[in-house]
Amino acid sequence: MKRKKTNPNRIPISPKNYDLEKIKQQAANGKVLQTWAVLLAALSNFEGMTTEKLLDIWQQIDQAPTQIYTFAETEQELVKIRELTGVSLSLQRSSSVIHTEGDLTHFIRTTTANAVSAAFAIIAEPMIREKILPLEELRIVLQRAAAMNEEIADGEISVQDIQQMLLDEYGLKLIDVGGQCFLVVVENAEPAMLNG
Repeated sequence: MKRKKTNPNRIPISPKNYDLEKIKQQAANGKVLQTWAVLLAALSNFEGMTTEKLLDIWQQIDQAPTQIYTFAETEQELVKIRELTGVSLSLQRSSSVIHTEGDLTHFIRTTTANAVSAAFAIIAEPMIREKILPLEELRIVLQRAAAMNEEIADGEISVQDIQQMLLDEYGLKLIDVGGQCFLVVVENAEPAMLNG
């Protein structure tokens, strides 16, 4: 007879079995790169988009100082994005009190989802504030980017797929260095760093 699977909410776990800061860092790793990738892919869909235009938009966003520093400010920006686009991204408060494997799994999932939403808000905020794109174009870009984030979550596309498209069509590559992203022009298969 097959043994019944144990409910993860009944399997105790102790703090020596996990590192919350490491989990938070792992959740955030790649989410900024992913958000930049989906935004650049969404921008690339506009007729007449060129490497130079993508670089110009990148630099305008990258050089604008962020005005999001707290959980509440991130939530406020997500509300603005929802009002502008109809795209609903959210942040969830999660307890760092972990007693079971189920608690740990919930913490990891919530932290990862929050990392995606926060990266989206932080990158979209200067686009909205600085009016980098006309309002209708901005709405379309953010909607497309959010849809691509969902496709990535569902395994339909990958960040690597987007990276390959950016390289093939525009000669551009996103590079993540310790959570800081750079957009580089690839010349003769050698990336040339544009900003830092």
